[in-house]
Amino acid sequence: MINEQPNFNRRKLLWMTGAGFLALSLPKVVEAHEELAFDITAENTSVDDELTIEFELQNTGDNTRPDQAILTEVPDWTDSITPQPDGGEWRDLDRNQPTWLIDELEVGEKQRPKLIIDVPEDTNPGQYTLAACVRPSRSVRCYDGTSRTTSYEITDAGEEPTEISTVEELQAIADDLTGTYVLTDDVNAHDTATWNDGDGFEPIGAGPLDSSKPPFSGTFDGQGHEIRGLTIDKGETGPDGAEVGLFGAVDGGGEIRDVGVTDTAITADIEVGCLVGHLGNGTVERAYATGNISGNSDLGGLVGHVASDGVVSESYADVNIEPVRDHDGFAVGGLVGNVQGTVDRSFALGSVDGISQIAGLVGNLQDEWEDGEISECYA
Repeated sequence: MINEQPNFNRRKLLWMTGAGFLALSLPKVVEAHEELAFDITAENTSVDDELTIEFELQNTGDNTRPDQAILTEVPDWTDSITPQPDGGEWRDLDRNQPTWLIDELEVGEKQRPKLIIDVPEDTNPGQYTLAACVRPSRSVRCYDGTSRTTSYEITDAGEEPTEISTVEELQAIADDLTGTYVLTDDVNAHDTATWNDGDGFEPIGAGPLDSSKPPFSGTFDGQGHEIRGLTIDKGETGPDGAEVGLFGAVDGGGEIRDVGVTDTAITADIEVGCLVGHLGNGTVERAYATGNISGNSDLGGLVGHVASDGVVSESYADVNIEPVRDHDGFAVGGLVGNVQGTVDRSFALGSVDGISQIAGLVGNLQDEWEDGEISECYA
């Protein structure tokens, strides 16, 4: 037994951050040990899912390295830890301080050991931290100042999305305007031309011009699919002809993405678009439309009216728009009729007609008293 304390030299520990490596002094036992690059990450996850913790270790010095990396603070879920070895060995998994033994890490060699931990259903969502350090040898504690932390977030598990594959299921979204929906296939909507005594499909949700029902405030993910042949006929004028599209109105943080509405035929009065009539506090992204629209004002190939908190991005329309009568046609745009919000990275190809505020992309941009903005768009 050697009672004499070792004469520690100094070596560097490199800690990887978003901006690169931070060099920190760390004592070592053997002078021949050179640098060890060390990183620890934890992925964001959700309740009742998996948390992945990963080391990245690399010998950047001149000699092989028998060291340790240790998690000094992990969630109290050690019964569900699954180690994934990578050239070394995990120890002490049942003591809430999993330790990775770095066995003969060759010069230039990397190891990326992982731990996958099941997040229990009763976990409180929120921000968590994870602490880790390296040891210069298996017999030495982690020194003050060698421990580092990383943060990760655990969110609510969220509801399972409702799958949509038929036009009848699409219409049923109106029964739950706050839900989460995904298209699992292209939808044939040509039969809607005969629905409701010829009125066609009933727009999903309503906005400030129609208080009979709330707007859609959920999430609709088309997953790249199309809705083909949708027909809506609300006549030339009247309260039923306001805020008309597949979605009559989207607000309250509603999201629509990755969907196409093609071969669409809509006749209505005001705030009319193939996809959305009125877009309030919500987003439409990576969407497109083709077809024909007839109406009075705020007519857009994709969206009729984008309010101040609405955003349309990475979308396009190839829709022919015309007034229902010779003296109609106000705020008519190939993509959006009236914009108070934001439209970016989008374009339009269709033809437009009317008597006032007519344009290939946006009929009326309200940028003087409102915050209307258009960027990286063309028609």
